[in-house]
Amino acid sequence: MINSMIEDRTTDSININQKVFHLYCETLLKEYGHNAGQVSLIISNDEEISDLKIKYFNEYLFTDVITFNLEEENEPIEGEIYISWDRICENAIKYKVTTSLEIKRVIIHGLLHLLGFNDQSIQEKTIMTQLEDKFIGIIPEPILI
Repeated sequence: MINSMIEDRTTDSININQKVFHLYCETLLKEYGHNAGQVSLIISNDEEISDLKIKYFNEYLFTDVITFNLEEENEPIEGEIYISWDRICENAIKYKVTTSLEIKRVIIHGLLHLLGFNDQSIQEKTIMTQLEDKFIGIIPEPILI
């Protein structure tokens, strides 16, 4: 069984469709052979995400998503995906897309990290972007309600 939960730490009261988020978790995890797992989505802001980036990665920069794998070896997927609502909004404007599309892309990106994908090289980034596009197309329902 795959479990998912959403925590909104913003002051904006972001309404993520829990059913659609769960569908993304289930679809991606099962696509890569995982029938069990626990994924938490924490919607936050630049300040908290930046603090996490400094604390755990010793990097001083703004980012839209940070993913933490929490499972032990040979255990079902367990992880937390932290996303910055501030970055989602700014990137949506920058890339001329809706916030709904941008948040889908970032959630999928975080799920791919939980599954072991990386984006350190140009080749890895290209693969992740292709997979993001693939999974965005699979689930057309809006994620923001």
